Amino acid sequence: MKFLFSKSLSLFVLSFLLLTAKAQETSLEIKKKENPHIESFRDKLILRMALQQGFDALEVETQDEKLEFKSNENLRLRFTVQHDFLAITVGFAPDYLPFNNDDLEKGESSTFNFGLNVFANRFFGRIQLDNVTGFYQSNHNAENPNIIESYTIFKDLKKTHLHAELAYSFNPKFSNRSYIMFNERQKKTMGSWLLRAYFIRSRYENVVDEDYKLRLRNQFSLLGSYVHNHVFNEKFNLLVGLGFGAGVSKVENRFDDHSLSERLRYPVFQSNFIAQFGYHSEYFFSGIALTALSNADIDPKKDYAFNDVQLESNIYFGYRLKAPKFISNTFKKFGSLLKSKS
Repeated sequence: MKFLFSKSLSLFVLSFLLLTAKAQETSLEIKKKENPHIESFRDKLILRMALQQGFDALEVETQDEKLEFKSNENLRLRFTVQHDFLAITVGFAPDYLPFNNDDLEKGESSTFNFGLNVFANRFFGRIQLDNVTGFYQSNHNAENPNIIESYTIFKDLKKTHLHAELAYSFNPKFSNRSYIMFNERQKKTMGSWLLRAYFIRSRYENVVDEDYKLRLRNQFSLLGSYVHNHVFNEKFNLLVGLGFGAGVSKVENRFDDHSLSERLRYPVFQSNFIAQFGYHSEYFFSGIALTALSNADIDPKKDYAFNDVQLESNIYFGYRLKAPKFISNTFKKFGSLLKSKS
């Protein structure tokens, strides 16, 4: 549990809670009115399911060699429940899904993630916990690197990833909810610049022939991105976004007795990409999406690079329905409580 706590993370969590309070206060103050750019469904309860195809990869490059470790699940399920300013997501990769890649050649992988999203006007925040166990490495022919001869399985290689994000959208006519929360719909073509602050706390551990290795990594970075949402035929949209950022990471390497072996600091280079094509009606929505996130520690003096890559494509389906009274009343009571305390 110590992995989940740090001073920097505590600051992000505090900011996240303040954002939650602000989101509820903002929600209470918003009155229904015509918006020429955005249609709101924030009073609805929204259920969404996504079938994802993707993988996690760890890339280590030195002056002498380049190593790449990949997870071996292919299909994942992700379920999201959301109302007003809050969304809760749970994802996993069940064995019973067809075309899942677990096999004797590349080994078995397991994935679980849990996330929270909060919105307050043009501010939004996210906290997500990802856990991936089981990776494999491709062994190439020494004479012909394009030929793969076999795979080495790292069944105990485990990545635990705690991702905290705070972001701000500069264009009030652009809806980030329309492609993240889906409780708004962009009615007119629009784009916006976004500024994102990330805190990522990662734990990589592995056991090979009783040799234990642990890598702890804390990253803080700022990323600027531009997202453009093209709307056509009123209910269809094509969205593309690209961002680049930089920051710093603090790394600790530990071995068998968990004692500290070395403490290092690296510059971080970060990039993300999103593409989405979707359909939105008043009640039903669906679409396809592609997302990619890369966080690379680079030390040019030592010709060293460590890159954590997440790549996902998904098909999603969702439905907006009238929120049950106990849910809407709970949100209202929470908002009234915050307002009375302020």
